[in-house]
Amino acid sequence: MTYTETTNESWFSRLGGAFKGILIGIVLIIIAIVLLFWNEGRTIQRYKALKEGEANAVSVDPDSVNSSNDGKLVYMTGKAETSEILTDDEFAISVNAIQLARTVEMYQWQENSKSETKKKFGGGTETVTTYTYEKKWSATYLDSSEYKESGHENPNLPYESMVRYATEVKLGAFKLPDNLIQQIGPKVDFQIKPEETPQEGTPGKEIPSTEKTEEASPAVSVDGISPLRLVAWQDSGSISISGNSNLSTDSVISISDNSKPIDPSISNDSVTNSRLPRIVNGDYYIGNDPAQPAIGDVRISYSVVYPNTDISIISQQSGETFVPYQTKNGAITLLENGRHSMEEMFATAQNSNKMMGWILRCVGLILMIIGFSTIMSPLSVLGDVIPFIGTLIGVGTGIVSFVLGFALSLGTISIAWLFYRPFIGIPLLIAAIALPIFFLKRKNKTADA
Repeated sequence: MTYTETTNESWFSRLGGAFKGILIGIVLIIIAIVLLFWNEGRTIQRYKALKEGEANAVSVDPDSVNSSNDGKLVYMTGKAETSEILTDDEFAISVNAIQLARTVEMYQWQENSKSETKKKFGGGTETVTTYTYEKKWSATYLDSSEYKESGHENPNLPYESMVRYATEVKLGAFKLPDNLIQQIGPKVDFQIKPEETPQEGTPGKEIPSTEKTEEASPAVSVDGISPLRLVAWQDSGSISISGNSNLSTDSVISISDNSKPIDPSISNDSVTNSRLPRIVNGDYYIGNDPAQPAIGDVRISYSVVYPNTDISIISQQSGETFVPYQTKNGAITLLENGRHSMEEMFATAQNSNKMMGWILRCVGLILMIIGFSTIMSPLSVLGDVIPFIGTLIGVGTGIVSFVLGFALSLGTISIAWLFYRPFIGIPLLIAAIALPIFFLKRKNKTADA
């Protein structure tokens, strides 16, 4: 299942695009400079904020609220508890939990592409793009309307993934705010069992029918299929329901007032004969054969964060709850799953700050190099009239782009540090100026030799 597309671009078209790209390159360099400068300030301010917080934090007992600690940065550890029952009404799943997450995946077509570009004598290019198609489970809808080859259409997702959180979670005598509740973990798989199927008054229990008798069972009892809802079926035929006569495909079944039918935009072509959710390996499955999934089959899994889980927090006490602690350099609110000492939590926060700083430095450097490379791309396109010459020029401009991008990135970082840490910023600035000078001198010596 492959589809091949060949496109050609003339030398003049490539040259025009390269000159237009100069503006894009300038914009990328400006973005990189702003990002690098801002990141250094952010990293230093976060470091100072955590140091200030570590010096002021006090350890308190979560079992009682001491009003004398109001406004202070407090550390405590204990068990997060809630008595709330979180429910997914669509599938009548109920569980005592801090978090309940539903993940909906559909078996879909995915289009993959691979391109190979060859330079032609005269400066033009020929690009051959090969599109391949594979079936895969995906929690994200893959829009097939733009696929190059027909016959790989994906139906719409009948349900959406969702997350619900308990509104009242306590740590001892304290009530946690929403921003801390949403950080509690870990999430574990929730295995659906037959006895956890809907009870009376929930979607799917009663199947109203004009053919229902007094002796009829009130629930669908197809072997291995959960009595959640009868969604849709196609072709002529019937489906057997315990205690009821066979229902033709023209029958209309209302499951309950608060049930939600499958998305009506799904065509009959994408709906299989068996669209009742059934339990497979602890998850719900909608489709004919879980061992051989078909396009449009759906599997629905759940994960939960159970109460009685250990957490450690550092935040400002405000009555019986918490708010971010404001330092001179930013706010502090920390939560870690498990029992950790105050020192461990601040050390982890500092390490996370360092990691984020290096990630953003790398992003800024990459943007800088791409920017310079885009600005110099017309040179290699001009040389592509003879492909070999253009390739050599491209290698040279790539090296120059890296050196200039690295030097300007280092210079930007050093200038930022001049505002915050002059003793470190000055050596960095000297290195940023010396790097391109050293590179040019070395290049000149090589050329003279």
